[in-house]
Amino acid sequence: MTTYEDAKKREITDDKMEHDHIPAGESMRYRVEKEQDNDNFKIPDSERKASFRGDGKIKGDEWAYQNAPTIEIRGAGKKKTSTTPGTPDHSEGNDHNKYSATWGSRQKNKDTAIFHGKQEQLSRPEMDAELPGVAFHRDTDTMLNETDNLNRGTDDSLKQLGAYRYLYKQQIKQHNISPASPGYKMTGDPLNKNKKRKGGAVTYEHEPNKTQGQLLDSMFFQHSLKRFNTPEGVEDMMDLSD
Repeated sequence: MTTYEDAKKREITDDKMEHDHIPAGESMRYRVEKEQDNDNFKIPDSERKASFRGDGKIKGDEWAYQNAPTIEIRGAGKKKTSTTPGTPDHSEGNDHNKYSATWGSRQKNKDTAIFHGKQEQLSRPEMDAELPGVAFHRDTDTMLNETDNLNRGTDDSLKQLGAYRYLYKQQIKQHNISPASPGYKMTGDPLNKNKKRKGGAVTYEHEPNKTQGQLLDSMFFQHSLKRFNTPEGVEDMMDLSD
């Protein structure tokens, strides 16, 4: 795990790796203005260059995007070779742009949830800023489901799962995600796979008597079980990732 800025500096042409913010980097731009009392979101005065949405409201800062936690995920698609030697070229056809619920125009979806005592419909980055644990669950579960059967080999598949679990633990340590927050279940398909590159709007509903941490632990357990096929192997995976 590293920051997006650091991952960009380490890019290697044709390495078949992509940088993945979870929760999405765009949602961090919204959160940073909401949570200036959280040291993890405090923008240094020297870096404060506020950007604006079309409606003129502050959405955050490029600093938040560049310094957000990021992991490297291996893509199955071919990478075209850059025309300029040494220039990173993360081209079309990788897991990130095909299976990320927050890639490209999927950010424009208006998702629905009940929080603060009322039903809200917000753009995906704004909703993710309100419910970061739910966003982490959606993005991780979607990516692991979509890449589970790709011809990447057992070793890569397990490393991918371990990377997401490690990122989750680090997000908790940095107070970016609270496992004690109320649990939500999602209905709908965030990728809307019948429409190229466009995700569908989704709805989040409270899961009674469940925290988001419990739902995330269950999700990781199920994905581990798919890869190991035995409960004993799952326990080993969970121990190694903590």
